[in-house]
Formats: sequence, structure tokens, C-alpha cells
Amino acid sequence: MNLILIKQSEIQSTSSTASSQTEEQHQVVLLTSKDERAKHIANHLNKKSGETVSIGIIGGHKGKAIVQHQNGGGIRLEIQTDTLFATPDEPEITLILAVPFPMRIKALWPVISSFSAVTRVVIVKGQLSNPEFNATKNLLPEVYTSLIEKGMMQGGRTRQVKVDVCVCDDDTVSKELLDKLGLLFKSDDNNVYDGIARVFLDCGDETTMPTPARDVVIEHCGRIASTASPSAIIAVGPERGWTAEEAALFVNECGFESATLGNSILRVDTAVIASLGVVSAALDECHRERVREEGDDAKRQRMMHPAQQPPPPPLLFSAASPCRSELLSSSISSSPWCVDMVECLSLMMDPTNRDSSRADLLSQGASCFGSVSWDPAIFNVGIQHSRSEHSVGTKSGILAVNR
Repeated sequence: MNLILIKQSEIQSTSSTASSQTEEQHQVVLLTSKDERAKHIANHLNKKSGETVSIGIIGGHKGKAIVQHQNGGGIRLEIQTDTLFATPDEPEITLILAVPFPMRIKALWPVISSFSAVTRVVIVKGQLSNPEFNATKNLLPEVYTSLIEKGMMQGGRTRQVKVDVCVCDDDTVSKELLDKLGLLFKSDDNNVYDGIARVFLDCGDETTMPTPARDVVIEHCGRIASTASPSAIIAVGPERGWTAEEAALFVNECGFESATLGNSILRVDTAVIASLGVVSAALDECHRERVREEGDDAKRQRMMHPAQQPPPPPLLFSAASPCRSELLSSSISSSPWCVDMVECLSLMMDPTNRDSSRADLLSQGASCFGSVSWDPAIFNVGIQHSRSEHSVGTKSGILAVNR
């Protein structure tokens, strides 16, 4: 367990009187000695009374709680409400799984839910699914709920996993079923792409090989709006695989794209784990790139609207010490607009560059700031950036920065 999960219904409110006679409210959770979470805290984490443990409220925030051992082996967790924080937006994955062998689905529940991106699991009946598997108790909420929560604790997540079990006689996978579940791709003249990468796992045959699953996801991520979190739907067949008719249904009628995990023919449980790993990594890569781009956009906005920022103080460096360390320790390095400027200024202020060619120094400056002027008499470099001018004294001369 990387996170002790708590249900909202388990939280109790208690009050205590402090030394100032004011009443303080506390949120606590009582775990019995038989609770697996209490055993984990005491025996695996070896937490002593007064120490803290990471907790998460299912469907809610993460934070810390103080451990207090109780008589009889139970544990009292006092939630530190000032440590609670909401988890940021993350990619989402819906897994469509044709009902597998009963013991495999039981083992898969905690593994599937340990992937933080998985938000929904849809169990369907394929044409080659074994009818006897449909009645397994491992598809009942009273069985899979605790297994999913176990996986969530392993994955350190609080976001819930929705489960849809569609294995009735009239629920064989079809376009109508996918439409009813909201998984069908729909397009119109105004919205030809809904931003979801739909991956239909197919190992191919002797003559054709589908696109690698990662490439499918990366390509689709490039089409979504900058404000949307990347998401995907993965379809994994039963032990005997999807039929040609089902493949045509997913790909030709429902907007899925055939994708492969390689040449190997995998068992269902292996295919599920491998596909979730590949797709999760691809979505995380897209998400990080999107966050980086949003940060760059914010930086550009600050550069375009300098009036919204307080003017930076004038900068003056000792002629005897024009080194990079002094530059980094100065106030210039704390300004958000100059994160990339530090390196270029350090290069151009380095006395060893004194004999460098004019073209080299111009190239160094232009690569960072776009426009550099040169005065060989005093080793002056003017960097045009539409902001107030400051000068930096160096051993080689004066570096004028227009920012």
C-alpha cells in the first residue's frame, strides 16, 4: 500500500478542549486490529504513535494523518486537515475487456485499478467468450470493490474506478451496446474528432501488422484541444480473441484503430497489463508535454504584458567578478523572464570569450534573445527585448540588457 484509502463514511468528527479552553474539531478514522490497513501500518510501515502516514479519501483529497495505536491492536488516524490537497487533472483510460477466465479477472482487478489513469472498466461478452464465465461471482460488486480499492492503494490514487458488467444474453458486444455505454465515436461537420484515442488490440496476421499502440495514442494526442486531458479507450478480447466480424465492428463502425503490442500472442491478463502500461506511458508523455506548453504560453504572456509585473531592480555587478555564480546568486535569477537568460548572459560575460569572434558572440546572443548589437570598443552587447534597459559591468566591458 502506497496510500491508506479511507471512505468518507469512515470519517468521524470529534472535539477536544485545548489549554485555552477553546474547543477544537478533529476528523478521525478508527481501524480495528483485523483491518488490513491497520496491519499494514503497524507491521509493514512500522509506524509508531505520533508518526504520520499518507492517506487518501476515496473520490477526494490526499493528505497526512497522525497514527495513534489503540488497546487491542486497533489504530486511530487523526486527519491533518491542513495537509489535504486535491489531485491535479490526469489522463483517463477506459478498458473494454471481453470476460476472461474467472480466476484471471479476479487477479486483474487490483492490477487494473493500480494504474492511475484507469477510470472505467467495461466487461463485455465476445462472440468467442466462454458462456460459463459470465456467471462468475468475480464480476459482482461485493467481490471486485475491495479488490479495486486494494489496487488503488497500491497505485496511490483516490480517483474512483467505474465498472460496467454487460454479459447478459442480449449484451454481446455491438455498436448499439457501445453507443449505450457512451464509447462510440461520433463525428459531425463541426467536430470530426472527439479527442479520444480508441485502441483495438490486434496481433495481426502473416501479411499485415497494425500500428504500435503507443504510436496510435501519440498521434491522437496531437489532435486534442490544449485544455483537454488526453484519454484513451482500449479493447482487449477474450482468451480465443476477437472474431473478424468484431474487428470490423470496432474499426469500421465504432471509430477504433487496430493497434499491436508486438508480434507475440499474449494471454488476456498479460495483454491487459502490457496495454495499460504502454498506453498510460504514452498518455503521461502527452500530458507532460501539454503542461510544459501551457507553462511556455504563460511565460510568453508575461513577456508580452510586462506592465502586469513589478519592474525588476537595477543590476550592477563587480568588474572583478563577472562569473556565472555571481549572476546566479543575484536578483536576476529570481525573475521568471530570465530563467533562460542566465546561461546566455554567463557565456557572453565570460572573460575567456573576449577574443571570440564577433559572429560567435552574436550567435550566442541571438539564439536566446533574437537581436544583439555589438560595440567592439567596449565589448558591449545590447539585447533588444522591449523592456527597460539595465547595464552589467564586466571585466571585459559593459553588457547592456534591454529587457
